[in-house]
Amino acid sequence: MWVWFTLAIVFLILEVLSGTFYLMFLAIAMFAAGLVAFFELSIYWQLGIFVLILLLGVFVFKFFGIKSKSSLTTPTSDVNVNMDIGTVIYVNNWNMPRSTVVHYRGTQWQAVLAPNCTQDGVAGNYVISDINGVSLILTPKQ
Repeated sequence: MWVWFTLAIVFLILEVLSGTFYLMFLAIAMFAAGLVAFFELSIYWQLGIFVLILLLGVFVFKFFGIKSKSSLTTPTSDVNVNMDIGTVIYVNNWNMPRSTVVHYRGTQWQAVLAPNCTQDGVAGNYVISDINGVSLILTPKQ
């Protein structure tokens, strides 16, 4: 019985040091197995509860846990990283159907219409949705 609780404490300490949630699930499963051992059930019950709680914790975390924000935005299109994202600029004319040069923040920038825009560029207000190197990626302002 005490072995389960000791291992649970060790894995909790390791989890705090490493910052992964999987070691916490190991510790919770070991604690549950220790509770089963406290009620003097056989080692088969202890191992069964350990595996069941461990798998349940991992699957719950995998499907309902922290979602990666990196899959939603890239650093170049994240407002928290780049203060230019979301800024409205006026485009006078488009040199080619999908690219132009705009005056922004005191200098000339290359600007390209976002790939998800279906129509070619026309003069008007656009929002900076991404920055690709030295090119501003623009989407029409709604």
